[in-house]
Amino acid sequence: MTCQNRRSARAPKSLSLVLASGALGLAVAGSSFVVPAQADDAPQGAPCVSAPATTALAEVVADGHFDFGARLKGDTLDAVVKDDRSSPGSWKNSESLIFALSDAAAKQKMPANMEKIAPAGSDVFMIGATQVGGVPWLGWNTQDQGLAEHADGDVTMTLDSFDGPGDMSVFLSGNFGSPGTDVFSTKGQKSYRVPLHTHQHGNWVFTQPGHYTATVSYSVNLKDGRQVKVTGTLRFAVGDHAIEEARANPGTVASAAQNCEDAGGASAEQGGPAGSGPGHHDTQHGSGAETQGKSADGVSAGGGSNGAAGGHTNAAGQNPGQLAETGPREDAMIVCALFGITLTVCGALVVRTIRRTRRSV
Repeated sequence: MTCQNRRSARAPKSLSLVLASGALGLAVAGSSFVVPAQADDAPQGAPCVSAPATTALAEVVADGHFDFGARLKGDTLDAVVKDDRSSPGSWKNSESLIFALSDAAAKQKMPANMEKIAPAGSDVFMIGATQVGGVPWLGWNTQDQGLAEHADGDVTMTLDSFDGPGDMSVFLSGNFGSPGTDVFSTKGQKSYRVPLHTHQHGNWVFTQPGHYTATVSYSVNLKDGRQVKVTGTLRFAVGDHAIEEARANPGTVASAAQNCEDAGGASAEQGGPAGSGPGHHDTQHGSGAETQGKSADGVSAGGGSNGAAGGHTNAAGQNPGQLAETGPREDAMIVCALFGITLTVCGALVVRTIRRTRRSV
């Protein structure tokens, strides 16, 4: 009897320890889902971090993902280039980058049925609507949170001036290899309407090697009745000889990069990090795109697959300014949850064993 009483006295104590272990397991599992905020989890509209303004040599870039974007900050509209070669991406003075189109990666023969751009069989240099290794992938972007909040309608992108040894044409791919909707060119239309929340890539074709500069403006009507406009300059070194010259003498420009992942932040390289709700679209290769651009006369540019109507457009997915996030954080959460569940199950088994022992005594 005395022995039984002693065992009975110990059993509740052991039971308390086991239940405490189970509770600890649940607490660990629960805490695994409370993840501290990180830099890429900044709230919508969070300010970018600006680097001090400096004067530096322009950079010749031959690869990576870039967007020429319109950004509204207060009463000021900016035309800058988002450089996604690092994470987070950074917005840069458009003149601080020289886009290099090499003979090996960008030179090709012009196909038939595209004579309005260049004669069939002639040599041209191209940035395509889909990414190609060794060619800087340049698109355009109206995903800025300031635009989303204050713009009243589409943003107009206009080729204001151009300098170069040949012609430049920017267009969305059409059906059966024919050119689709013109964006702008030296021989055709000069303006193109871009809806808000758009991230798009078209084809940029240059007909001769050499140095090119294109002055492109963004303009948009605001909800308060004002219209704002800004101009940016894009620079291209087309062909190996021009690239060598650009690297030898790139020129100096003011550079004040802003590191951020805002509404245009989730851009994507080869379908990689791209930044919905309004303002953020995951990159889609070859799908009919919900977001479409329009020519100046209001004709929609159809979304399309690689080489089909529309070029490369993003389509919705997440909150503005937040990257799609998978990988280590989710894996850690799963491991912690499994650990907690396992600990709780083990505790329950121990409790069951203790109870059976008590009954048998």
